[in-house]
Amino acid sequence: MFTMNKMIYEQLESKTYEELRVELTFFKDLHMKGNVYLEETPVDHLSLVELLLLAEPDNEHYINSMLNFGFKLNPTHQTRNIKKYNKHRKLLELSHHIASIYKKEYKCCAIRVKQTVHKGEILSGRTGMKNVYPIKYIENIRNFLKLNPLKNWDKNELDYSFKYIEKVDLYECIICENNIKKNERKRHFKSCEQNLEKILDF
Repeated sequence: MFTMNKMIYEQLESKTYEELRVELTFFKDLHMKGNVYLEETPVDHLSLVELLLLAEPDNEHYINSMLNFGFKLNPTHQTRNIKKYNKHRKLLELSHHIASIYKKEYKCCAIRVKQTVHKGEILSGRTGMKNVYPIKYIENIRNFLKLNPLKNWDKNELDYSFKYIEKVDLYECIICENNIKKNERKRHFKSCEQNLEKILDF
């Protein structure tokens, strides 16, 4: 009887450990995918914006004002200044760049931290979540800024390659002079550049 009870106890105990292992694996997997957040920022970790401010301390005021990507509310729709749109896209490009470097280095998504947001910020689309990165990533930010200076963030590189024709709401390519839709410019211009290179090489 004693042996039987002991055996049952050991089975229950091992089952509990197995269940804990499965749960731990489940949460570890969620953490690797970036679906788990922390309530406090780990030591020596900063958000993307904090790293950007450290990388460009002389432009702190400009960066803080630039980070206002809000929309203007109209009776029937929302609008956003094209310069704000371009700045937002460039910040997203930087965010993706840094996140990719982190994932390649650590084989998982960046650490996410929950922060308090005010009602007005929630209405503006802020979730209160932020990714944080080791402070050493400031060098990656500086390298990005060498190629993409802050003063050019409000510009769209494609704007110099196409002439906007308001009458037909299309963009004329400076290489082939064909009219292209706005969302097709990037693919079209890349193709045009490649064709031009072939001609020049020939």
